[in-house]
Amino acid sequence: MWTGPLVVSKHIPTIGIRDLARQLKHPIVLWDNLHANDYDQRRVFLGPYSGRPMALRRRQLLRGILTNPNCEFEANYIAMHTLAQWTRQSDPVHAASVSVETDLADQGDDSEEIVSGDKTNCSRPPRQAGVPLYRPREALRIALRDWLTLMLQVGHLSRLY
Repeated sequence: MWTGPLVVSKHIPTIGIRDLARQLKHPIVLWDNLHANDYDQRRVFLGPYSGRPMALRRRQLLRGILTNPNCEFEANYIAMHTLAQWTRQSDPVHAASVSVETDLADQGDDSEEIVSGDKTNCSRPPRQAGVPLYRPREALRIALRDWLTLMLQVGHLSRLY
């Protein structure tokens, strides 16, 4: 198991895991502390699963992912929902649709488009048609919508109090 370059890694580079897997001669199981707060319970991570290129799963560089969630059960809805979205979008069945060079460049999988004025950041390769793209902000929006729907169901709010 590996946590990435740091115990709580904001970004996990594809090349780093590929090289580590080659040295160890087997795929890596990622122990992901992105959403963890057991070391400081004043902190609660409510953001989307991000900083993990889809190539990690698409290129089968990972044997699996274990996520270390927030200590507060209810605060994990977004973390789990967005991890599930990332998992669906990064299915290895799409590997043949994406060049290895694009995958290993850690570009276009997880970052948001940067728009300044009328121009979009052109430093990243164009998206290939038919290849799923995980967008953390969009994943967050979907997770929040689904969480709110769940919270508004009759009787659910009364169970929280």
